[in-house]
Amino acid sequence: MYHTFYTTLPSRLFIILFVFIFSSNLTAQINDTSKQAQVTKMFEEAMFMQNINIDSTITLLQNCLIIYEELEDNKGIDETKIKLVTYYVSIGQYHHAYNIAIEMYNRFEQINNTAFQIELLRKLTVLYLIFEQNEKANELVVENFDNLHQISLQSNDSIRLQYKLYSLLAYVEFKANKDYLKAEDAFLKSFHLSMQLADKRTIKFVKLRLADLYVNMYRINDAGKLLSSLMEDSVSIQKPFHAQLFNVMGKYYNKKEELDSSIIYFEKSLTILNATQKHKNTKVNILTSLSQQYFIKENYLKAYNYLKEAKQINESIFGSKSMQNREIFEMKNKYASELKMQKLSILEKEQRILQLRSIVYTGSLFVIIVLILLYLKRKVKIEKLKRQVIQEKQQIEMDKKEEILEVRNKELLSSAMQLLERDNQLDEIKNTLNTLDFKDENKATISKVIQSFKINRSQKWNEFDVHFTAVNHSFFLLLKEMYPSLTKTELKICAFIKLGFSSKEMAQIMGLGVDGINTSRYRIRKKMNINKGCNLIDYIQNIG
Repeated sequence: MYHTFYTTLPSRLFIILFVFIFSSNLTAQINDTSKQAQVTKMFEEAMFMQNINIDSTITLLQNCLIIYEELEDNKGIDETKIKLVTYYVSIGQYHHAYNIAIEMYNRFEQINNTAFQIELLRKLTVLYLIFEQNEKANELVVENFDNLHQISLQSNDSIRLQYKLYSLLAYVEFKANKDYLKAEDAFLKSFHLSMQLADKRTIKFVKLRLADLYVNMYRINDAGKLLSSLMEDSVSIQKPFHAQLFNVMGKYYNKKEELDSSIIYFEKSLTILNATQKHKNTKVNILTSLSQQYFIKENYLKAYNYLKEAKQINESIFGSKSMQNREIFEMKNKYASELKMQKLSILEKEQRILQLRSIVYTGSLFVIIVLILLYLKRKVKIEKLKRQVIQEKQQIEMDKKEEILEVRNKELLSSAMQLLERDNQLDEIKNTLNTLDFKDENKATISKVIQSFKINRSQKWNEFDVHFTAVNHSFFLLLKEMYPSLTKTELKICAFIKLGFSSKEMAQIMGLGVDGINTSRYRIRKKMNINKGCNLIDYIQNIG
């Protein structure tokens, strides 16, 4: 069965397709891994060549950039571009440096590395200062400083990032704004941060920048102390840093008007710069300073040669400082500004849309809340009306019960009154019959009639008592609950009092004497704990 499966044509095609896809993916992974290893090695080689042959370094970095773009490695792309900007600036190819830097700045918010963002600002600031765009340099730093400072405070590498930011701020205040006091304050902050980093190279770099500032401020003694400490440690300093140190030393002695010492250090710096092929802009400044010093010393030939060399280098930098290139720079800058304004315009539109959505959502929420409140209010109103209807029904039922009770009590009262009247009539008839003289044969009959009066009277009052108890049952229950010590007779007397019977009428109905009724009333008052000032009739009428 297995043999048949593998020998069928569809199965073979499936196996070939599976192997092809698997091998393609594997090949792509191997190629990516191979390219990653290749570009890493190439980048390391470029860094090794930076102090030997700057052109080779740039060529290697350009090749690295191509591979990083193929790999879609954004971090590698940004790191390589930053390095290219650095080396283009160092050899005077400012237009290439600016093209890369401004392209990166146009996607500044998309760069997820704060250190890269700060370094990019530093490169752009240097370019603006080279092209004498001091206001633009200051605007660039001021525009981004606060935001980057807040981000750096929350970073794991907070101290290093703050050090870079304050160094950049100090550089702008020093070179662009010529505000030396603010520059000193920023440099001192960066110096304290560098001390926390405990990085000797960083500390030396800040000291050198601060010494350069003090030279320009004519604080010669402060500058001299810093430079002396750097010169004492010059053995451990790398050659590229020597060039910068000797340049500042030349400025220092120039301010002290010690021209010979100044010339020595300027020429030492020039020798290192000639060997490294870097910092052409710095080289032009040194050549110009040497030309001026030799002119003062009346060595006009050397003064002329240095000035001529400075002019040639200046021209060789692809006319980077010519008026034409400055106009191109400003056009690019204008384009970048317009692009940024467009982005801001888009962001503002998006913000307006978000605000509109927010207003719509808020309005909808408000309407929903109002509807809910109206619904709840209506529901409460309906519930209130229902309660009112129930209460009214209950009140009507109570009123009906009270009316029925009142009617029944009236009927009882009427019945009692009729019975009393009938008893009175019967008593009158009985008395009349007792006064008459009947024949002997009629006396037995008359006696039976009188006796029937008594039996009939007793039956009628028993019927009244049953009916009276049934009608006032709830009243009796309430009284028993309130005053459990009341007897049956006392309960009946209370009911008669509520119906409005007098003591005499109660005595006739109950077959008791008036004194007996009054005695019962006294006991009732005592058991109910009624004060002398309170009327018993009123008190009982209010019960139930």
